[in-house]
Amino acid sequence: DRIPQASAFSPARVYADGGHLVTVLLTDFPDVQDNSEVTASATAADGAQLTFAVVSTAKSAVGVTTVVFNTTAGAAGNAAVVIYTSTKNALPFSLDLVAVPTGNPQVKHLTPSIAECRAGSPVTVSIRLDSFRELTDTSHLQVTLGGNSIIPRKVSSFMTGTAFEFSADIEDLDGGAYKVRVWSS
Repeated sequence: DRIPQASAFSPARVYADGGHLVTVLLTDFPDVQDNSEVTASATAADGAQLTFAVVSTAKSAVGVTTVVFNTTAGAAGNAAVVIYTSTKNALPFSLDLVAVPTGNPQVKHLTPSIAECRAGSPVTVSIRLDSFRELTDTSHLQVTLGGNSIIPRKVSSFMTGTAFEFSADIEDLDGGAYKVRVWSS
């Protein structure tokens, strides 16, 4: 009799605040009739026991079982996740629970910090922010320059930070400082 194990799971990292769906592909998992027969639990980095809500289960024609569960809040760090039924436990796998960014985002990169403003010569600005929660939909990134909405381009968002660029055509013969404001909606 073979021991069930996770052949793949995604995502491998989720925020530790809970409410994130994880999809797991299991080999050699026993047949089940519905979600109520499957339990997903974990031992968090601090030793606390977590129970995750199983959202769906399905077995493919080739015998791979897909289990989707919703995480609950736990301590940041690696959590050892086990999916099981009343008759079988799958081997544990490690899910990285990432601390949720707190406080204000930090500008880690801004290029250029000074630029010449001439009509018809847009300035392209690149910004990287740390401690900015990952965007699941990059269209939620909002940017203003001097109070005017700007459409960001080349948005890359990860748990460690978010980077983007924008172009602005500013005609200000006297020069001056312009405030860039960034948030997610």
